[in-house]
Amino acid sequence: MSSAPSFSGTIYTDDDLREARLVWTELERRYAPGWFANPRGLLVGLFEANSLHAACVLIEIAMTLTVVHRNLTAKSVPVFKTKVASLLTAKDEKTFDELLTEMLVAATLVQSVSPIAFEPYVPANARGRQPASSDYAIWLPEGAVAIEVSVLYVGQLEKWERRVRRIRDILRNKILATTGIYRDVELELPLDFVPKLGAKLAERGVTNEIMRNEHGELLLAVGQQVARLRWRPMPVYERATFNPSCVPAETNAMAVAGGGAAATKNGFGFTYRPIDDPQQFEKLMFASLRNTLERKRDQFRGKNERYVLVLKLGHHRMPAEGLHDLFRARIWPNKAYGWITCFANFQPRRQYTPDSPGPSLTAQVNPNGAPQAGPKLSALLNGEEGFHAPRKAQGNLSASPRPGE
Repeated sequence: MSSAPSFSGTIYTDDDLREARLVWTELERRYAPGWFANPRGLLVGLFEANSLHAACVLIEIAMTLTVVHRNLTAKSVPVFKTKVASLLTAKDEKTFDELLTEMLVAATLVQSVSPIAFEPYVPANARGRQPASSDYAIWLPEGAVAIEVSVLYVGQLEKWERRVRRIRDILRNKILATTGIYRDVELELPLDFVPKLGAKLAERGVTNEIMRNEHGELLLAVGQQVARLRWRPMPVYERATFNPSCVPAETNAMAVAGGGAAATKNGFGFTYRPIDDPQQFEKLMFASLRNTLERKRDQFRGKNERYVLVLKLGHHRMPAEGLHDLFRARIWPNKAYGWITCFANFQPRRQYTPDSPGPSLTAQVNPNGAPQAGPKLSALLNGEEGFHAPRKAQGNLSASPRPGE
């Protein structure tokens, strides 16, 4: 974040970068003193990347934490402090993803309802073992609403991702060992591909073919399983004149550097996707969803408030509409899930161009929910009404706090 990339063609400006730097400095001072001198956790990679995308992500997170901080209840401030400190130091990808998703969802919610209370079922100054609580709660004229945020992962997809990344790393190391090679590689593999097929993709003959020809395609088979490998030149853009909106839609990977290709030795981009039956994806997603709901039910047992479950899909390959279909066809008709008042799918921002969609919540109300959603919660989820109660301001994260703040 020490560099000064051009934000032309993005939703951000140089002023946003300056403000974000102030916010991160204040976050470190308040919640993780000494972090910049001794950085640790997954956020380190973003700060050290010095790329346009990393700068945009850090600006978005800084803006997210600022807006959440401004809309907290006073009791939530210590919880917020703990969560921010954990976000700064988290080394596990899932832990980091869960923490960041909580903040992103909260920042999306407070545009329509505030204040927001973190861990509402945990008493202030609680010691020892704390009672189970939803992530946060909001208040509507009809009463409190508990909100739980989670990321839905599928074990089989996670295993597939790990195995494919190992193949990616082998290909990347071999290709980047040669100067002047710029390749954008695309791989399609079955979800349950056998080890022999993975080994075949890493053979020297495959990498030699990719390096020898700028464009190409290979079909590799082991038994009935087939992998498809395609590649093309990876474009390298001059940093000073780069405009993200001008990148061709078919481009999967690119490099941006001062001096363009003349200033880089080589480049490697890699995208991958599973080959499988849509019914198999639905089966895997439902099994994971059912396990997640059982865990959440245990956390919410004995409570009678309205309950909104917000889920972000842990894999971009899982279709959001497929998740909505599962709730309509498999969850809502089952009375065992009547404790869920509403479900919402959270989709974070994926790109930072002006025409790209921002973060969104798409909700469904459980027609068999007990208690029922009620007209105010339904109106809130449909974007028809907002509810903002007066509260004491929590201060500005981009400036030093006032005494007692």
